[in-house]
Amino acid sequence: MIKNIVFDCSDTLLRFSAQDELAKVTGDNARAAEIKGKIHQSRSWNLYDKGIISEAELRQGILPLFDEADRPYAAWYLDNWLKCYSPIPGMFEIVAELREKGWPLYIVSDFPLCFDQLRARFPDLFQNFTGLAVSHECQETKGDKGLFAYFLQKFSIDPTECIFIDDMPRLVENARSMGFRGIVLENAKALRDQLEKLNIL
Repeated sequence: MIKNIVFDCSDTLLRFSAQDELAKVTGDNARAAEIKGKIHQSRSWNLYDKGIISEAELRQGILPLFDEADRPYAAWYLDNWLKCYSPIPGMFEIVAELREKGWPLYIVSDFPLCFDQLRARFPDLFQNFTGLAVSHECQETKGDKGLFAYFLQKFSIDPTECIFIDDMPRLVENARSMGFRGIVLENAKALRDQLEKLNIL
């Protein structure tokens, strides 16, 4: 029986448009995608997400990965990525309706220490949530499943009583492997349809 609704944050609750914004700076979407990928796939970003290294240490680890032509763009990305979040149409309304119906709502997110800055930008969204489990709190991520284990322990929750919603299929599969039910987010309308079929909305 589902008792808790658990959301990812980036590209699930909020759209993350850093690649699009970087493409405006570089004038080349493929180049922007390559730079973003190199940053987020790096060991330094993984450590930053886990709260193990500081923003200054992140820069020290990331910028030497790029040649002189791309280094200014990588620096721009590091300076601006946190500003590149915006509401996903329809998602705030779904969250508010779930809250009105009395569902306990949680966020499980891979995010560094600056997560509080993101929360401060969108108080109308985050005020609806019962609790948060963020990778920097436990030095574990959804990718290695440790963040899911931390969430379950932090809130003393049975995974079989949770439905987890994320835009990344592999992370939904990780949650399912631990006993969660899972929904891969396509868009707000599709999510609403799925939640209505489950009699959650």
